[in-house]
Amino acid sequence: MKTSSYFYLFFVILAWASTPTITKILIKSLTALQIAFYMLLIATITLFFILLFKKKLHLLTNYKKTDFLVLSSLGFIGIFAHNLLYTWGYRYIPAAEANVLNYLWPVLVVIFSFIILKEKLTPKKTIAILLGFIGTYLIITQGRLIPVFTNLKGDIIMIGSASAWALFSVFGKKLKYEHYSSMFYYMLSGLFFLTIVMFYNSSFVLPSSNQLLGLLYLGIITKALAFTFWFISVKELGTAKTASWSYLSPFLAFVFINIFIGEAIHWYYIAALILIVGGVLLQRK
Repeated sequence: MKTSSYFYLFFVILAWASTPTITKILIKSLTALQIAFYMLLIATITLFFILLFKKKLHLLTNYKKTDFLVLSSLGFIGIFAHNLLYTWGYRYIPAAEANVLNYLWPVLVVIFSFIILKEKLTPKKTIAILLGFIGTYLIITQGRLIPVFTNLKGDIIMIGSASAWALFSVFGKKLKYEHYSSMFYYMLSGLFFLTIVMFYNSSFVLPSSNQLLGLLYLGIITKALAFTFWFISVKELGTAKTASWSYLSPFLAFVFINIFIGEAIHWYYIAALILIVGGVLLQRK
């Protein structure tokens, strides 16, 4: 069981590491709304079949009206807002820069947990926050001591995306919903909100074959299967070990970005990511 669990974990690491590259390629020919919509549509359909395969479809009928209100609210924050902002940010900033800022979310979880859940702010958590802010400053100023903001709009959008996922994580901390069925409803509600926004602000174009391949990859591999395998890894290996290994993803993402997109990986990208991830791992110990 342990061997298969590590396979699932490394699948997740590779899937999430490749997400910036695929997103950056797609954003050149599709709008952020179109990418997010088709990605979530594919992910929702895939999760439905995963529930069918795991014989968990009956769990979808176990939720009450109040549960649907909670699930749809979290779906709005963690699926709709996060994915739309995440994809939109790639239109303005390099994939490597977006990759680093996305991993601010664990630092923001600490901050939001202190503000919303009144959790104790320990010295280690405080250091993690400070390191996270230093890393963010390096990215936004491109390693300069005196701020020179090259694309503040894109950076703010990506920080907003990380904030949405952090809020989703904080609000979901005390919920005891079954993982697979609740994730299906999160995706479904996110897709619902995206459909409404798409109707008024974008067009439902038929993707080309190359675009469809990228969208299928994002929807099936990086969303539906990656989240499914993440749950399995957490169950078999434990949250701490799974989370620690998962921080290989943003570093591996640099390799994919450089090879397939040709973006330069500047020293301040690596330094910022080391500061942010190092702070997170420190406060987890």
